[in-house]
Amino acid sequence: MQVKHTMREEFECKIRELLGDKADRSLLMSNDRYNEIVEEIKAARDKRKNGIPLSAKDYLCLKHFDVIYIGDNVRLINATEESYSEIKIIVESGKCLTLLNVHIIN
Repeated sequence: MQVKHTMREEFECKIRELLGDKADRSLLMSNDRYNEIVEEIKAARDKRKNGIPLSAKDYLCLKHFDVIYIGDNVRLINATEESYSEIKIIVESGKCLTLLNVHIIN
């Protein structure tokens, strides 16, 4: 018996195939990985703010990623040492299909 997949499931499957082992270094990542990195960034920032020593993982995470707050939303971005004139926002694969649909419809 063949299982029918929703358009979202098929889209996310194709994205995972395309990204392969680059999924953690891409501007597009799984919802779980995205949320995990956001929490790691928040924890590392709290440690730094409270004078708690950072682990190697914390330093690595802060070197590659940062979070910005847009209203009530938290967005994961690639860390930048320059001004925020060129921000690369990382997108969750689950939101990517929604974004594409909005652009196609409009």
